[in-house]
Amino acid sequence: MNPIVFEFDNKMLLAKADGDLLFEDIVEHYELLFTHPEFFVGIPAVYDFTQVIKITGDLSHFEQTVKDMGDNNIITEPSYVAIIVSPENTSMNTIFSAYSQMMDYTLMSVQVFHNKDEALAWLANPI
Repeated sequence: MNPIVFEFDNKMLLAKADGDLLFEDIVEHYELLFTHPEFFVGIPAVYDFTQVIKITGDLSHFEQTVKDMGDNNIITEPSYVAIIVSPENTSMNTIFSAYSQMMDYTLMSVQVFHNKDEALAWLANPI
C-alpha cells in the first residue's frame, strides 16, 4: 500500500504521509492519481509531509517525477501544488525546495510551506 494517502475535498487534493518515504512512492502515487475519477490536471493540491522523517530510494524515480511533472503532454494545464514540511527537517526542506525550483519553467507551480494555513492561502491566490 502506498504511504501517501489522499482525499478530494471541494475540488482540492489533500494528501499526507508520515514516517519514511521512497521516491518510488511518489511516482506510484501520481500514477494512481491519474487513474482516479475525481482527479483532473490543474486540481490544486496540498501535500502534508510534516510527519515524513526522511525520503530515500532510487534517485532515478525523483528524476522521473521531475520529467513527468514538467512534461506539457502530461501536465496540460497550469497546476499548483503546496508541499508542507516541518521547518526543522532540513533534508525534506532541501529536497522539496529543489523540486520547486526545477518546476519553475513548467506548467507546474510548486511551493514549499511550513504550515497548512499559508499553503491554503497561496492556493487560493497563487502568485
